Amino acid sequence: MQKQQDITTQLFQLMKTDEDKAVELMFTSYYGVLCKRVNRIINNTIVSEDIVQDVFYNFWEKKSRLNIELSIGAYLNRMALNAALTFIRKVKKISLCELNESLAYEKEVSNIEREEEALSFRKLQEKVQGLIESLPPKCKIIFTMSRFEEMTNKQIADHLSISVKTVENQMTKALRVFRNNLVKEY
Repeated sequence: MQKQQDITTQLFQLMKTDEDKAVELMFTSYYGVLCKRVNRIINNTIVSEDIVQDVFYNFWEKKSRLNIELSIGAYLNRMALNAALTFIRKVKKISLCELNESLAYEKEVSNIEREEEALSFRKLQEKVQGLIESLPPKCKIIFTMSRFEEMTNKQIADHLSISVKTVENQMTKALRVFRNNLVKEY
């Protein structure tokens, strides 16, 4: 707590005498911590860094009108938390998957490339589905339980009344089929 008080006191003094040093002290003291806190909420490092940079900018723009009684760190922490929650509210209607796809497409992929990628993905899905269908019945059941129902080898073995080793062997067989057929093409 004393360290926070010392940094706050230093920052208030530097804001009056040397704004560059004040910005540097604020950044070195709080940027990393705030990025980690926001990232725990957002779970996206780049977005978290953008949010914290916006928080610093907004703080600096309003610094002369602010009435900070405790510490600048506590104030910045509250600003960052509010900014993260605002971000979440804005994207709440969009699934995380859609958001990531949207960001990636905006930066990297043109409309034509997206269509080609979607077609390629559909072909891959069809190929994978075909490979699953081509597996021997027992192997297919075990693979489906493992990959789609997310069961452990032990759970599968118990459910099917077989040994864990049999499950492992069948999974090895299934994965070999995928590896041999998909590596060549993709």
